[in-house]
This record gives sequence, C-alpha cells and structure tokens, in this order.
Amino acid sequence: MRNPPNSFLGHLSVQPPETLYHYTSMEVLISILKTGRLWSSNLRYLNDSSEVKHVIGIIGERLDALTSNPNTFNHQSVASLKSKLAAAMKANVFITCFSESKDDLSQWRGYAPEGCGVCIGFSSSALQKAAQTEAIPASEKRHNTVSFLTNVIYVDKDSGPTFDLIIEDMLNERPETSPKPSTMLALSAPFYKNSSFQDEREWRIVTRSVLSNLSQIQYRVGKSTLVPYLELNLKSCEEDFISEVIVGPSPNIDLSVEALQQMMDGGMKNVVVTPSDIPYRHW
Repeated sequence: MRNPPNSFLGHLSVQPPETLYHYTSMEVLISILKTGRLWSSNLRYLNDSSEVKHVIGIIGERLDALTSNPNTFNHQSVASLKSKLAAAMKANVFITCFSESKDDLSQWRGYAPEGCGVCIGFSSSALQKAAQTEAIPASEKRHNTVSFLTNVIYVDKDSGPTFDLIIEDMLNERPETSPKPSTMLALSAPFYKNSSFQDEREWRIVTRSVLSNLSQIQYRVGKSTLVPYLELNLKSCEEDFISEVIVGPSPNIDLSVEALQQMMDGGMKNVVVTPSDIPYRHW
C-alpha cells in the first residue's frame, strides 16, 4: 500500500507507467474514438464522493484528538479549519479514473458492462498533457482551476497520525501564506481512497475548478440524476492516444476482437486489440 506523503500533493512527483487502463463499455470506446475526448465527471455525483468523505473524516477525527487540550491550539483556528474541511466536501471537483492493472477481474466486474466491456490502454503522456492543458480554457485556468494526473493514496482509519503535520500547517496558516494548506487539502483530498480499494492501483485526473463560465460544463444522464462533466481533449495532445484495447469476457469475444481491430485499423494505427485472458463466465 502506498503511504500518504508528509506534505500536500507530495506524490505528484511519481511518474505514471507508460500505459494506464480505463475499464468501460464498447459504446464509450466508440465515442472516445469519434470525438477524441474523454469525460471527467463531477466527483459529488459519483460513488467516489464517499472517498473524499473518508479522508476528510480521518483528518477531522485526528483534529479532534490533537485539539482536545484547550491550551494546545487557538479555538478560532480550529473552528476555521473545521469550516474549511466542510467546504472541501462541496468543492467543484471533476475526476477521470485509470488503473495500472491490465485485464483485472475485479475491475471487469466493477466498471465494465457484462458482455460488451473493454479495457482501454491510454498513453499516460497524452493524459498528462490533457490534464495540464485541455480541461478548462486558459481564461478560466488562470486563477480558478488546477488539474493533475497522479496516483491514488490508500488510507485507513488508523492513518490519522500521518496527517498531523498537515493539520498543524493548516492550524497555523497565515493570510499571506501561499499556497494555503487549507486550499491544498481541498486539492489533495480526491487523491485519497479507503485502503480496501488498494488492489485497483488507481490513478486519477483531478480537476478542481471555480468556473465563472458555466457553459464549459456539460451534462449526461446518470442513474438517478444529471451528472455534470468536463471534456478532456486527448486528440489535440497526441494523435495516437490509445495504445491497446482488451475485450472483456464475452460469449462472442473472438468476433468482438475482430470487429474492434477492423475499426482501429480504419482510424488509429498501431493499436493492438486482444481478448481478455480472465477465465470468467457471466453467461
């Protein structure tokens, strides 16, 4: 399990593997190929929002433990920090998720539809460029937006002490401090998940934005609500932003591989389509 860093976003220096994988449907793959764009959905509308609550909860509990002595910290600072933790839960954060794991059974089951799932191998360099340049127009990015591609850090309920230095920095931050530790908390929280998910070996593009131009946000239909999302333009970063596609377990897997390879050969070159090696039958 990767250990939490001793400073905000300290793991940003970790370089991704050459290829990162995204488990999804064939329909989504066709859309990505046609448009050259990948969706980055608002975190609050996804199941992953519970993970932000998880890390904020850990920090909140540790804060209570550290400040139980009334002489330790200024009560006004503690109240201010708790307010900032609550605000971090409401931040406008968009995420797209990837994995280091290729052809992984648990992710086929969790993220790809049965019979028509694919595991798309994306160029990590294209993803990095898209995170840096394409999620939001330059006019919006200047003051309001920051975006990263980095690995997820897995924490559990006993990880509180690892945040002690971060909490102390936040409690002692001054108005002139830049960047503010409390701001960095809001940025870094979406990069943490419960340790029970560590086998997913996840990476994320996380974009935190305070958009003045709401026309940049688009919407798709979710299970029970509209889901706001941004588009990442991969094609403008690298022409061949996909390196491989694995077709998920299916009763017609050979035909699916053949059709997808034909489609790839008619557009992107040098993309290898292969069948999953997972002996998993759901039919």
